[in-house]
Amino acid sequence: MKIAIVLASYIFATCDAFTAIRICRNANNIDSLKFASSSKGCDSSNVPSEIFCTFSPDPLVSISGPPLDTELTDENVVRIVLEKCTDYEANVLAWKCLGYRYDEKSGEWNSEGVFPKWRARHPNPVDLIGITRTYGQEVDKPVKSASVELIRSIPHNYKGKGVRSLRDVGFKGYKLNELTPNKTRRAQLVNWLLYYRESFYNKTFEEILAERVPPKKLSMDDEGVVASEYWYEKLRLDMRIDE
Repeated sequence: MKIAIVLASYIFATCDAFTAIRICRNANNIDSLKFASSSKGCDSSNVPSEIFCTFSPDPLVSISGPPLDTELTDENVVRIVLEKCTDYEANVLAWKCLGYRYDEKSGEWNSEGVFPKWRARHPNPVDLIGITRTYGQEVDKPVKSASVELIRSIPHNYKGKGVRSLRDVGFKGYKLNELTPNKTRRAQLVNWLLYYRESFYNKTFEEILAERVPPKKLSMDDEGVVASEYWYEKLRLDMRIDE
């Protein structure tokens, strides 16, 4: 135990905190992680253990309150794809944008303000990154399902647009041989966050519904695109149509 603490202290002294957390986790030094972790929000989310609820010294996001202007700037959001924040921080920012609110008194996440269709499927916050970095089907299936669901809520003509807009703040994209499930989901999450910022931030459900463009009436010549376009439209987070 003493050796583990000394090793962790050395790692934190010579590396950034996020790197240290990753090294300690890979070494299974769970006890040495506790001083870098926070149990806030873990119990009422689907994060498997509080040892994964880690915040960096310069947190990406505050766990309390609604999303802030400063949390949604390009300069802050790009930290997700540059891997300069923890998986938990990325999750928390997405949860806040989806409408979850953390109650400091009860220690629970409140879902009253969550997009209706999303809340019906996920009454509690769901891991969108794969915070355990375990990709076997038993562990990763619910994470993959929620991540795909979030991606499908982005209109087809917006996909990839958001991440490309971050070039001016240091993100040049990933090379194919650099891709991992974690990096892919971080990029997908950032794309959704930027879409949210442009389309939903600081708007009520009523305003979102009022601004929604009615579905295009397709002619017989367009029938080849009916299935995919209809699928994306049904999964829009701002819609309240029946399944």
